[in-house]
Amino acid sequence: MGITGSRPKHCHIEWDLVNGDRIGFIDPRRFGELWTFGGYQDLLQSRWSTLGDDALLITLTALSKRLACTTRPLKTALLDQNLIAGLGNIYVDELCFNCKIRPDRIASEMINLKISQKLVREMRKLLKQAIKQDGSILRDYVMVNGQSGQFQNLHKIYGRTGQHLCHLLVAIAKDASSRSHHGVLFKLSTMNPQDFKRLKILNEFPLKGRLLI
Repeated sequence: MGITGSRPKHCHIEWDLVNGDRIGFIDPRRFGELWTFGGYQDLLQSRWSTLGDDALLITLTALSKRLACTTRPLKTALLDQNLIAGLGNIYVDELCFNCKIRPDRIASEMINLKISQKLVREMRKLLKQAIKQDGSILRDYVMVNGQSGQFQNLHKIYGRTGQHLCHLLVAIAKDASSRSHHGVLFKLSTMNPQDFKRLKILNEFPLKGRLLI
């Protein structure tokens, strides 16, 4: 992003432009990486050639075939940028919730034509909505123009741990790739405050609940 004044915190590299402006690589969470390439073709061959199809463009046939060949949980597979490019933790949680699919189900065991159609349809709808809202901005992160996206206000499941959505209670379960947000259906009248406390603090599903998705 553009830099004015002193060097900002977490700025790892700066470039001085010929017009006097400066551009900085600011990465407080250290998720980003930098590479150098001899040209555009080198970039295509050495980096982009390994990426899967874009999540907005992938076909039903391609997604179904790739998920049918992996024994990983669905969420782990969808986060693999070599399988499909463009989905992150937030949007996979939202996608699985919209499709009413548990993200910890083994991809190859649950994939079929109907589920593939639902995933492709909801994936495109979700990402187009997020793009229209300038994405999800969490905590104090902003875009390069200093403005904040708004899609985080439309999250149905991500970041809503412990909240009650009608008879749906949002909980977190851990899988091999990351923390996944699940919807759990409970008979709220049979639960006591200690159940909610355990669920929120220990990230466990109380035995009284049954999985909704």
